[in-house]
Amino acid sequence: MEKTRLSGIAGTVALALAGAALCVALPVGANQVAYADDEGNEAAEVTIYRLYNPLSSEHLWTSDYNEVKTLYANNGWGYEGIGWYAADEGTPVYRLYNPALSSHLYTSDANEIKTLVANEGWVYDNNQKPLFYSDGDVSIYRLYNSALGTAHHLTYSTTEYNTLPASGWTQEGESMKAVAKGSTFTKTNMAPSAMNTGWKRGSDGKIRLYADDAVQTGWVEGPLPYSSGDGYFYLDEDGVFAVDAGWFDYDGKKCYRMSEGNVARSQYFLDGGKAYRAHSDCSVTAVTSQYFLIDGKVYHADASGNAAAVVSQYYYDNGTVYHADAAGVPSVASEAFQLAYPIIADCGFDLETCFYWCASQTFDDLEARYPAESTYWTEAEAVDFFNNRSGDCYTMAAGFAVMAQYLGYDARAIAGYYQETSGWTEHGWTEIVIDGTTYFSDPEGEWELPDYDWYMLLGSNYPAYISYDGTNIINP
Repeated sequence: MEKTRLSGIAGTVALALAGAALCVALPVGANQVAYADDEGNEAAEVTIYRLYNPLSSEHLWTSDYNEVKTLYANNGWGYEGIGWYAADEGTPVYRLYNPALSSHLYTSDANEIKTLVANEGWVYDNNQKPLFYSDGDVSIYRLYNSALGTAHHLTYSTTEYNTLPASGWTQEGESMKAVAKGSTFTKTNMAPSAMNTGWKRGSDGKIRLYADDAVQTGWVEGPLPYSSGDGYFYLDEDGVFAVDAGWFDYDGKKCYRMSEGNVARSQYFLDGGKAYRAHSDCSVTAVTSQYFLIDGKVYHADASGNAAAVVSQYYYDNGTVYHADAAGVPSVASEAFQLAYPIIADCGFDLETCFYWCASQTFDDLEARYPAESTYWTEAEAVDFFNNRSGDCYTMAAGFAVMAQYLGYDARAIAGYYQETSGWTEHGWTEIVIDGTTYFSDPEGEWELPDYDWYMLLGSNYPAYISYDGTNIINP
C-alpha cells in the first residue's frame, strides 16, 4: 500500500541576517512527512521550505515550518513555497554558515566541507548534523553569485537554473537529489499563512488535500472534504480526491469507494444488492450466508450474496438469538428465545412440528404462575417450560407462542377460560394472527385429547374460549 503523510518538526538551524546570527534550536527528526505502510513501517521525506530576504538577496531553505513563521514575522524573510521534498536517508547534506559573508551553503560534498571549514571561514550549522539527505530521482541544481557575497542558490527548476545566469549567477551543476519537486515559484514575499492547508478546490475544479502547501497523495485518514466526518480515502498521484462511488483497482486489489469519497475499510457494504466486506487493507471479499451490520443495522446475505435488511424479526447468529426492531437495529433477545432456539432448530424450523413438540412434553399442573387476570404473558412461563420440559396449559401455550414468534408469526399466549359441559374452566392457549385471521392452538388440549386436532384452528366444532378481559373470544 502507498503511504500516508503525517507531519511534525525537526532541525537545528543557524540563520544570519546582516551579520547577526539567529539560532533556533529544535528537536531533530520531528518535521518529516512520514509514510506508514500496512505493517506500521515508516519511511519519510522531509519538506524543505524556501524563503527569500530582499534586503540581503539571499534564499534560505529550512525544514522547520515554525522557523518559517518566525523569520517572516521578525526578520524580513518572505515565504516562497516548498523548495522540494528531501529524503531522510541517503547521502547526508550539511548546511554551512559564513559569519563574515552572512551566507549559507548547502552541500553533500565531504571534500568541499573540509576545505571550507578549514580554510574559508565557514562553520557547521545544525550542530554538525545533516539537515537532510540526498536521494531520489529529482535533480537539485546549485548556482553561485559572487556579487551577492558568495550567495548560493538551489533549485529543481531547470527553467530557473537556465534563466539566472542572465542575472549574474554561475551554474555549478547538479548538487544533490530529492524525492519530489516542490512548488512553482511565482511569488517572492508570501506570508506563511498563504500556505495551502486542508482541502482546496483548484482552478481545474478538482479537490486536493494540502499540508503546508504540499499536495498530499496516497492513503489518508482524517476529515473528509467539506464535512465534519472522518474517513479513509485515496488520493491519486496528482493528489486528486475522487468522489464517485464505485470500484477501483489498487495494488492488484479491488477496492470500493463509498459515497463522499470514503474508501471502504474494515466494514461491510452493499453494491447492486450484493453484500461485501472490506478488510483493513481495503481488499474486498463477497459475503454469503451470514448476518452483518451496516451503520448499526442488521442485514443478511443469502448463499448467493444477495443482501436484505432484517427488520421486526428474530434471528440466530454465532450462538445468540437477536431481535431486529422495525428500524433494523438489533438487540439480544430474552432468555425464553435463547432456550427455544435449539428446540426450534431440532424441529426443522417448522411451526407445526414445534406445536407437537410442545404437546408431547410432560404435563404437570403447576398452577398459574402469572398475575391474576393477566391476558397477555409469555416470558416466565416459557422459560419454565423449556428448562423443565414439562408444564401445564399456560407454560405449554407460552412455549409455543415464543417458538411461533421466533419463526416470524404474530403469536401470543392467552389466559382465560374455555367452556366445558359443567361450566367455564380456567385455561391457557396460543393465538396466531395470519393475514388478519386469528387461529388458536392448544398444546395442552392436544396432550389431553390427541384424537382431536388442536393445531391452528378457527373454532367451529370446539369449545368456546374467552380471555380474562373478554377481548379474545373464540366460538362464542
